[in-house]
Amino acid sequence: MSVDTVNIWLGKFESFEHFNLFLKETYDENDDDAPISQFAASQSETFYDHDWLEYYYSNKGQGDLLRNIPQIYHHAVNIKLKEKSISNSNGIILFYDEWSSPIDKVETPELWHLGQFDEEFLRNSRNKYTPQSIPSVFWIDFPQTSDDIIALEKQAQKDTASMIKLGIMALCGVNMVKDEKRRQSLFSQANASPVMTREALLTVANSGYAEAWFALYSHCVTEARDLASDDERREYIENAVKLGSDEAKCSLARMLMYGWGSDLYEEDYDKAEELLLSISDFNSSGLLHMLYCLYSLKNDDKNAFIWKKREADTYGDSWATNYIADAYIEGNGIEKNLNKAAKYLYINLCQNKQESFEETDLELLEQLSNDELNAGRLLAKEWIEHKGVAIAAARGRLAHFSGEEYDPFEIYLKEFR
Repeated sequence: MSVDTVNIWLGKFESFEHFNLFLKETYDENDDDAPISQFAASQSETFYDHDWLEYYYSNKGQGDLLRNIPQIYHHAVNIKLKEKSISNSNGIILFYDEWSSPIDKVETPELWHLGQFDEEFLRNSRNKYTPQSIPSVFWIDFPQTSDDIIALEKQAQKDTASMIKLGIMALCGVNMVKDEKRRQSLFSQANASPVMTREALLTVANSGYAEAWFALYSHCVTEARDLASDDERREYIENAVKLGSDEAKCSLARMLMYGWGSDLYEEDYDKAEELLLSISDFNSSGLLHMLYCLYSLKNDDKNAFIWKKREADTYGDSWATNYIADAYIEGNGIEKNLNKAAKYLYINLCQNKQESFEETDLELLEQLSNDELNAGRLLAKEWIEHKGVAIAAARGRLAHFSGEEYDPFEIYLKEFR
């Protein structure tokens, strides 16, 4: 269903049964002009296409109803709620198309038409709700002491601008530990206008914060696309890269590799490689996998193997260990070595505690002799005792590595050979 246009009504109903009765459709064969429902009658209409209608009832509060509204309209809807002083509604009606003459307020039952929300509405409302009284210095005059931060946190409970400011501090790690989840939560709670958020991020970014530049780029490719040109979006992410944002480097590298979600850049594998190799911290399975993907795209089997093996050795990822085992069997990017292939198959089986072997696992295992399997088990012993145990503990599966009660090769040799 399209969300380009939606008309929204909120109402207060006596009960769930009353709500359903209000929307129940009936057709009078003897009177074509009879409204098809009480809802249609309340809007001085006789008919509407119910394929475009959605409605929800909830006793959990108005906030629960608002979850059904498309995300891009949340800010505008909340503004309308404040304008109309609507609270404690328990029914919401959404019509995903234009509605000719909606009634602004119905008395019985209480029903408010919040508005028709579409792209034109968003464009016209961007600047309407931008606080004009917030000076630029507010966004960069960050509290220094813990007492000042506590004071800002209290202020943020009732002030949108303070909540956004606190979110930016969490985003950039200004006088506190970086916390992306907290930033997302604060920005979501603030429900600030896209214009206000953009102005705040731009002010902070111009003060030299790489993370703010990247957040500004992300903001202007999602909910605030109409607030920045393609040239400005390129400027934002490239500034973040220049100032050392690893997240921006990964994002830009993806665009250069695949063009995912953006038409800002043409494919450029060499530039993507330069960006990824300049990242300061490779402690991420996602980043190691990206490097593997990059070299696969460049048809560089040797380097693809190197980075995938690093992922397998560091994290014991199931797909990575299977890939490395297969590479050792086929000699893809590395010299064939069946003992080492068995090592990675053993790590994979232990990590996943596969007591029943899938067909894909059997296909690899069947290419190895008993001697090679046992040699691989010995090669894997150190990894299992150190890194394997640590990863299993982190995943809550430490018991799988204690003692000799579980040995996947032993199970395989007994059941399948």
